[in-house]
Amino acid sequence: MNVREKVSLALLCLAAFAAVAQAEPKSCGTAPVPGSESQLAFVKCSAANRDWSVAEEQIRSYRSHHPDSLDGALIEADVLTTTHRFEDAMQVLDPMLRLHPRSIPVLSLYAEIWERLGDADEAERLLKKATEYAPADPEVWKRLGDLYLAKRPRDAVPCFQRAIQLIPGDAVALAGLASAFHGAERVPEARKTFAQAIALNRKLASPSAIPDYLYARFLADEEDFKQSVVEYNRALKEDPDFLDAYFGRAGALVELHDWAAAVPDLERALLEPKHELPALALMVRVFRELGQTEKAKDCSQRLARASNERDRQRVAGNEIAGQMQTASGFMQESKFEEAAQAYQRLVDGHPEATHAWLQLGRCYAELGRLSDAETAFRKVISLDGASAVAHVLLGRVLLQEKETSPARSEFLAAQRLDPLNLDAGLGLAATDIMENQYRDAVRTLRETRRVSANDGDVSLMLAEALFKDGRREEAQHEVKQLLKSEPNNPAAQRMLDVMTARSPASP
Repeated sequence: MNVREKVSLALLCLAAFAAVAQAEPKSCGTAPVPGSESQLAFVKCSAANRDWSVAEEQIRSYRSHHPDSLDGALIEADVLTTTHRFEDAMQVLDPMLRLHPRSIPVLSLYAEIWERLGDADEAERLLKKATEYAPADPEVWKRLGDLYLAKRPRDAVPCFQRAIQLIPGDAVALAGLASAFHGAERVPEARKTFAQAIALNRKLASPSAIPDYLYARFLADEEDFKQSVVEYNRALKEDPDFLDAYFGRAGALVELHDWAAAVPDLERALLEPKHELPALALMVRVFRELGQTEKAKDCSQRLARASNERDRQRVAGNEIAGQMQTASGFMQESKFEEAAQAYQRLVDGHPEATHAWLQLGRCYAELGRLSDAETAFRKVISLDGASAVAHVLLGRVLLQEKETSPARSEFLAAQRLDPLNLDAGLGLAATDIMENQYRDAVRTLRETRRVSANDGDVSLMLAEALFKDGRREEAQHEVKQLLKSEPNNPAAQRMLDVMTARSPASP
């Protein structure tokens, strides 16, 4: 074991069900009443069972009744993130960020998404922004420290120290600081800080498993395996579903040559994908020591197959992450030609990379290569038919190509997948306007406003539809209301100037 490996402190619940993600499968009962609080509990249970389709269906049902629920949006975004649909997750978070621009959970989940996309720099930027918005919130400092703990433990130290200044009795933050000291090779300080964290944790009515787990890792790294097992036992008593602790305890038991006791822990640890290879390797050794040669042989064969597959995935993953970061940098600089070339190289080598296809389509759309953009977005839909974002983007391209009927179909598909998708509603309204169906556009936009009452794009498009339908006073009122909330909105001011100039009442 090595303290420099990624240690997930579970410092922030980025979604309400995050703490149950490793729970044992259990019966969730029958689907609850839509919109009720029990529906959220049902979603958490479904997520714990990794029944993602049910979790997604139920959380969207809940959000259709509570479209402005921040908790509901975070849960849906986390479900989408867990199932690797990062663009759709961001689509859910975008309106929440507009409503709650300083929301720490939203910024944190965005950071989590970028970290999983391989862009640690963007994750760091978002978390630093969170610390600027909420410098007195210890959770944001713990989350930033957690990010640094993997590869930059020295940078993690001041983050955890700041958290402790804000809430001195936080045992988890103290344990994080101790782990950072250990990673920075400041062992005496790590030992002293762990002692403080453990003492505080044991005074709590409901102790956290995290400090005991991290202390157990520290003790194992210091080769105090007997005491390490004791601490792992404490962690598992506090959280019986803590798979990392089972793996850690198995490693300590192997060092103590307690072969038989290590077996059930290793079998539990296999449920966590990141522990698969090391757990299988330990099982080969354990079964050999126990004289169970057939089981050792079976584990050895499983290890070889899993290792080959992991190597293939690692090479592909490193290559994808590197190319994605390069292409993303070009996009941030609005160098769409260079970005398109980078994404094209990526999908040539990895045609399954859905996110790369989506970004390639965006580049082509920016470059006016609408046919190529359409091809890219259709590829995304063929890989992931549940991507509401891809349907919206394809619909926009089709609108630019004056293909209003196919565009409407795409926007409707996006709306079926995500009834709260703001861009799908805007796309349908834009289609109505292009077909001169202004009253339909007004009705669509007013329905869309129920989802996002404070969105300026909805207000502007509604004003346009009203104006083109000859309802000038209503249109002007709409723009004036927007300017009250956004007095520096240049698009709204230009629209009002045009409306006033063309109004029959104007001199």
